[in-house]
Amino acid sequence: MQLRGNRFRQDRGRSRYSDQARLALWILLGLGLVLLVVAVVVWHVKTEFRRSAVRADGTVVEMSSHRSVNNGRTTETYCPTVEFADADGRITTFDTGVCSSPARYEVGDGVTVLYQPGHPENAAVDGMDDWLVVIFLAFAGCVLLVIGIVVAIRAADSG
Repeated sequence: MQLRGNRFRQDRGRSRYSDQARLALWILLGLGLVLLVVAVVVWHVKTEFRRSAVRADGTVVEMSSHRSVNNGRTTETYCPTVEFADADGRITTFDTGVCSSPARYEVGDGVTVLYQPGHPENAAVDGMDDWLVVIFLAFAGCVLLVIGIVVAIRAADSG
């Protein structure tokens, strides 16, 4: 009877490890799938925005700078503020929300603005890092999925 108890304890230890491995596998696969779904949703939203948007000529009216210190290194980024007239002639000014270093634009530069008809406050500069977020999310999701699949295959081969 004592021998059976020892075997049970050994089996429990192995089972606990495989439960942890399974949990890690599901986390990797789950996060990968979530990132891919988010990438598809963001892509869809951006595509719909571009499809329904109206184009207008805009002008960079201000470049605000922001300093940040990371690991003792100071970085300065520049964020453009753009002004444009919508189809009704109303002037709208907006911060692009996309900063860069070095600055991509100078005050006075012309840009193409995309905005929603009737909602000029919902505007963006055409071509300004439109797809970087989608590419990053899709890439990260694929990496996590591949790692999860490799872990699953190795676990199946060793088990």
